[in-house]
Amino acid sequence: MPITINGSGTVSGISAGGLPDGCIQSADIASGVIPAGGKVLQTIMVQKTDTTSHASGAARNDISGITVNITPSATSSKILIMSTLNICGRPGEYGFALFLMRDSTTLAIGDASSTRTPMTIGGLTDTDNAYDMRPWHYTYLDSPNTTSQVTYKWQWDDIVHSQAIYLNRSYTDADGAYSPRGASNIIVQEIAA
Repeated sequence: MPITINGSGTVSGISAGGLPDGCIQSADIASGVIPAGGKVLQTIMVQKTDTTSHASGAARNDISGITVNITPSATSSKILIMSTLNICGRPGEYGFALFLMRDSTTLAIGDASSTRTPMTIGGLTDTDNAYDMRPWHYTYLDSPNTTSQVTYKWQWDDIVHSQAIYLNRSYTDADGAYSPRGASNIIVQEIAA
């Protein structure tokens, strides 16, 4: 079948695989020259397997080791953030707030209302189990509108009785098979618009 270009600029007669190798570059897809909406352009994961804690009464701060950098290839790209954090506090009643961050900007927090704590996820946990460690999952689709490197991370704060909170370990953290240790992560994917 002959290749035909009609008056509207469409081409007919090209079979699948009929274009020579190298005539379409990945940069063309990422930049939007060739539409590729919804395609995953890159995936980066950071995993933290050691433990850390937020000291009792300390100010809101970064969770060390739960930080990932990504450089979008187009300003129209979306960034999909997926994360799991294994959190524990003191048995009885402990409260904490987790904040998803893009650089210094807090993402996805609830509306302020009186003395309530706007946060991404978290809350009050009531357990008498000193070996309890719970996974907290979160997914968010961001539009950073840049081709410069952006940093996604988590911050945390204690919100009840100034109690310490822990990542990847139980409150007791005793030396025994019954005492859990976990792994937490943050994953980012660039999604073509």
